[in-house]
Amino acid sequence: MPTTMLGSASGDPGDIVAVVGRHVALAPHAGDRLRGDCPFCGSPAPAFIVRPAHGTFHCLGCGVGGDAARFAAAIDR
Repeated sequence: MPTTMLGSASGDPGDIVAVVGRHVALAPHAGDRLRGDCPFCGSPAPAFIVRPAHGTFHCLGCGVGGDAARFAAAIDR
């Protein structure tokens, strides 16, 4: 399955939780990671991972990922 990176990390890494949290219910996962349901592919399992320390997100189901700005742009499409 191809992976699509929507962009590289930029800006404040703390923004990723605030931006994604407006659209995805996030729950604690391994270490400092958070996870939830992907708003892009609708995967039935919580395969959407947010890494606050890196300021990034990635879906293990559809492969989409990027930073807070890329998430905001993609969710508005």
